[in-house]
Amino acid sequence: MTDRLIMRLGATPDDQIAWSSVEAGLMGEVHQSPTLAIAAEEIAEITSEDVEITAIIQGEFVACRKFEAAPRSAKKFISAANLMLEDELASPVDNLHIAVGHIGDNGWVYAMDRSYLRNWLDGFAENDLLVRSLIADFHCLSADPDRLTVFIEEDRVAAASNTHGFAAEADIALAAVAQCIVEAPANPIRVYGELPSQKGDGGLQFERCGPADAECLIELAGHRFEKGEVVNLLQAEFRPPRRKIVDVKQWTRPAAMAAALMGTFLALIVADGIRAGRISDQYTDQAQLVLDRTFPDAAGSDPRSYARSVLSQGQAGASFLTLSATVSEVVSKHDKVSIDRIRFDAGRRQFVFSVRSNSDAEIETFRSSLASKGIAVLDTGGYRRSGAAWVGDMTVRLSS
Repeated sequence: MTDRLIMRLGATPDDQIAWSSVEAGLMGEVHQSPTLAIAAEEIAEITSEDVEITAIIQGEFVACRKFEAAPRSAKKFISAANLMLEDELASPVDNLHIAVGHIGDNGWVYAMDRSYLRNWLDGFAENDLLVRSLIADFHCLSADPDRLTVFIEEDRVAAASNTHGFAAEADIALAAVAQCIVEAPANPIRVYGELPSQKGDGGLQFERCGPADAECLIELAGHRFEKGEVVNLLQAEFRPPRRKIVDVKQWTRPAAMAAALMGTFLALIVADGIRAGRISDQYTDQAQLVLDRTFPDAAGSDPRSYARSVLSQGQAGASFLTLSATVSEVVSKHDKVSIDRIRFDAGRRQFVFSVRSNSDAEIETFRSSLASKGIAVLDTGGYRRSGAAWVGDMTVRLSS
């Protein structure tokens, strides 16, 4: 899979563009495209939307400054960078796009014309290229603080030293390089390309590193990204949109598992519903059985409907409470009479219970007390002796 695609841009979108893909840290074949539009068509044929595209812009359009002991806060760093560049550059700071970053212990400040950057970004958008990082070509050179690295092409030169990087036309740049040589340590100077003969003497030591071409620059850029020694110029308003990482293939298996689990849960829900239905049927059958046994007059009725009808009869409820309170009051005054097996017949609004006493006279006194309280007493089968006690069934209801 292609990890990154690096493009070396020309001065404008109509100039030749070199580009190559990087896979697992290894650079592929370098392609040359006449314009940005043609490069975009060729790139689309070999890459996918998730490829990380990096563009290398010519260093002539980027000013670079080293910032000693830079603030770690990005907001404070930007404010300090604006103040520093305001006195150094001829162009108003308001017209510049300023990017900052930390490499090692040092801070770096980059500035470029805002309209120039916008022109390139518009060109990328028109050709459906989402460039996520932008760097200057001198940024691709070694960041060794004790070495000067020079990249010499036919008509231009890029260089990076322990103070900053720059690029310019050959004559202007070599004059600046000469000043850097004076300030640079005595270590050998790295040189990509051919150093003019008049600059090749003077007792200086040079390390020849190979040709200065697009392939070399793209390869150097790949190494710098791998080491994390780059500052992306696309910051603030020019920051690319967040990447939406949606890999359908990697979700295929989890999706299948989720579907299987959902099917299992659905089956469990159905089974639980069936089981709950069976339990409900059992409760309904039991309720019907209790109703038929307890309220013979309502046998066969729906238990819920019958319960609603009883509860809705306020008079029946009142008679039950009144009758219960009165019987309890009379029983409490006759400690020689005991009552058990009580049943309330809601249909007839009456109590049926068994009476027990050691004397039938006490039962008669109990009957009289109930009658004096407005309760009608009906004997059911009379009273009989059972051992030393008299027992019998009694039915009571309110007289009115």
